[in-house]
Amino acid sequence: MKTDNRQLERSLAAARKSFGESSEQALYRWGVQIARELAGATQAFGKNKKTKDIQNKAIYLDAMNVCRLVESRPSLKTPQECYEWIEQHRTRGRRRTVKLPIEQRKTVTAAILQEALKPKRDNAGMAKGAWFGSGNQLSSKQSGTQKVNIGKNFLPHAQKFANLGNATTKRSVFSPKAELNNTVKHSANPEILPQSRKTQVVKRALLNILKWYDKAATAKFKKQKAA
Repeated sequence: MKTDNRQLERSLAAARKSFGESSEQALYRWGVQIARELAGATQAFGKNKKTKDIQNKAIYLDAMNVCRLVESRPSLKTPQECYEWIEQHRTRGRRRTVKLPIEQRKTVTAAILQEALKPKRDNAGMAKGAWFGSGNQLSSKQSGTQKVNIGKNFLPHAQKFANLGNATTKRSVFSPKAELNNTVKHSANPEILPQSRKTQVVKRALLNILKWYDKAATAKFKKQKAA
């Protein structure tokens, strides 16, 4: 990702020099924070535990756009039939279902519907979680006892998808590079993560890393003073 925040980047260079570490270490720390911010910025937008509830509600509402609940004698007789019926109507933006007139919605029991929605619910957070993989790889490259991490309690439902993301790095004394990769296909959809939001993420992550350096330098100074 590219950013035009030249002044902030100069501030980062000054902060890491003052802290006594290389440009590579600063880049790794910044990259971890970017991955964390990207996870929050990817739809369903959010960083707290309510995000999973938002996704599950959207999955249910998509189903109810094309289905009607009945207690018996449903027209959709198996979870597979129900799943396929819902999926074939995902023609709106962000792969949301079109809202059918009530008389065109097929009937289904609550038990069959819940089973049909299970695969979607199990995969909720996939695009978000893949960013954790790229962040974790950069995090492992950091040195010292003070590190920037994703955090095990940050969007915990999405962390199981960390294996779907990775990071590539190019070492250089003067101009190191890092690329964060998300292999989940729909993560590239601008409706899932717009370019404008990516730009905001880069800047926000940079500001947060500057704050991290400030706190880390203060803690380092206090430790040296106490020794």
